[in-house]
Amino acid sequence: MTDIKAQLAAIHALQPSARFEALFRAVREFSPEEFRAALPSTQMGPEGPVLVRVLLISDSYFIDLHLGSPDLEFDFALRKVHNYRVSLGEVTVKLKEEERRYQTAQIQLLYLAGVSMQVVLTYVGLDRATWLAQVREAIPIKAVLPA
Repeated sequence: MTDIKAQLAAIHALQPSARFEALFRAVREFSPEEFRAALPSTQMGPEGPVLVRVLLISDSYFIDLHLGSPDLEFDFALRKVHNYRVSLGEVTVKLKEEERRYQTAQIQLLYLAGVSMQVVLTYVGLDRATWLAQVREAIPIKAVLPA
């Protein structure tokens, strides 16, 4: 069972800012449902992984929080996945005299057939397996709608 409080605490550890708190409060005001999962998306920054977005999941919606926007920006979409694309890889980064090898993952969820509306979850870090397990629990492959 997903522990959203633990997920939110881990996200806050990645980006401890009042901005994330304000964005989360704004989304809660709009949402007709409670959130059951919070999935962080990280990308490679100049000195390592950086949090760029968070996908909140309720029983009926995907809520995509855009952390890179100067405004409090988010999208609601119905949880109707038509395509679930997974890409796994690795990247090596040289910082000063040290090389660091990070695991990467990208999951694209196409959620409106015939229209290029999608959610893209990304991961850069050292524990991809845990992140993937959280994604699979929150958005199982069986969520893909039959044609």
